[in-house]
Amino acid sequence: MDSDAWMRRAELFSQCGTYSLTAGMQFCYHAHFHEFETDGGDSGYDIMAKNCDPKLLKFEMDVFWATYAGVDPVHYFTTYPGRFPLLHIKDLYKDVPVNPHEGPPSDGPNPFAPVGQGKIDWPRIFAHTKQAGTKHIYVEQDRWNQPSVECMKISFSYLKNLRLS
Repeated sequence: MDSDAWMRRAELFSQCGTYSLTAGMQFCYHAHFHEFETDGGDSGYDIMAKNCDPKLLKFEMDVFWATYAGVDPVHYFTTYPGRFPLLHIKDLYKDVPVNPHEGPPSDGPNPFAPVGQGKIDWPRIFAHTKQAGTKHIYVEQDRWNQPSVECMKISFSYLKNLRLS
């Protein structure tokens, strides 16, 4: 993690955000796991959030990758409210260790579970979407242990039957 590089990225993203707003669009950033890595200071994700005007940079929180990196997405929703108009969701199998330093190997066990079949506490996540500013939620399944259509049916069924208070 190079905080100077993340600061340069924050400056670039502020410029991108300015150009986007001028064109009538909103600039958003989608993270994976490495943005949450720290060297004792702020993560790259925090550097971007703290150094970019909230009007210029919003985020598409990928709940899987944040969880994989060992961070709590709700922490970000409460720390940077209104910055997450987009949520990208897929689940993380319960037996997969978290690791902000290295992604899952493509030839190793599949870490990507259908929504509701892993360790992510979806009712807790969804309870904070208003605070997060979420407007759209996208389900994704990167890899699957059964036919892809079955994975989507499992995710759909879980979400359809999910009851939030």
